[in-house]
Amino acid sequence: MTTRETPHVVFGDDLSAGADVAWLWINSQTWSGWELSVVTAEPPIVGTVVPEELSVLHEDDGRPRRPTIAASRFEDVRFLRAAVDPRLALSSCGDASLLVVGAASSGLGPHHIGSTAEWLLQDPAVPTAIARNGRPVRTALICADGSAHAAEAASSLAGMPWLSGLRVEVLAVDDHRNDCKAAVDAVEAIFDGRDVDLVSSTRKSRSPHREIIEVAGAGAIDLIVLGNQGMSGLRRRVLGSTASAVVRHARCSVLVAQAPATD
Repeated sequence: MTTRETPHVVFGDDLSAGADVAWLWINSQTWSGWELSVVTAEPPIVGTVVPEELSVLHEDDGRPRRPTIAASRFEDVRFLRAAVDPRLALSSCGDASLLVVGAASSGLGPHHIGSTAEWLLQDPAVPTAIARNGRPVRTALICADGSAHAAEAASSLAGMPWLSGLRVEVLAVDDHRNDCKAAVDAVEAIFDGRDVDLVSSTRKSRSPHREIIEVAGAGAIDLIVLGNQGMSGLRRRVLGSTASAVVRHARCSVLVAQAPATD
């Protein structure tokens, strides 16, 4: 994954109602010093030959542009488009500090988040937020399991420009597979010296995602933050994914991150 000097939000805009909500979520936060790219991608009609320069992200001059709110304070806003599958377009944004997409409309069912979001969560190359409302983030729940993925997710939140004053709850779920104290200590260390109201708790449960959803609901949490193990294929279907289950069932927005693969 490449890096860029200025922190960078990529917004996957499919012009849906879910994208409208995600746009409100982005503009409800303050992004001083950050840049924003609004990416719209549409697959070409089957059989259509698309010029190479149009199949990759390029400046979008032909569509109505969403108005940004001045209070969001982005350094720069770019509108990009490509005649390609949205999953490919968003996957090409490996230099993003955060990727934001909306959930599918509730008309498709309470646990439906959309095929693009599902695909991105299988193996997120960059921290990815699924926005379910347009409110500013005041409270966050970090799920600590001691993994590198959880640390990556916590670090992503710690790098957000709207972190100051946030109430952050660190939750470790004891399912007999992890050291909860060490997991909580690792996350707390990431926020050492940060201007946040930090509290921690540990719960026992054989179903971590249910415990996470329950705690988030009871605490009126705005954002759940957790790592993704990156399971796919048969292993994902058999064992399931805590991150996927949380994203499907949470009523609030969710931030998922995955640690870079090591050789």
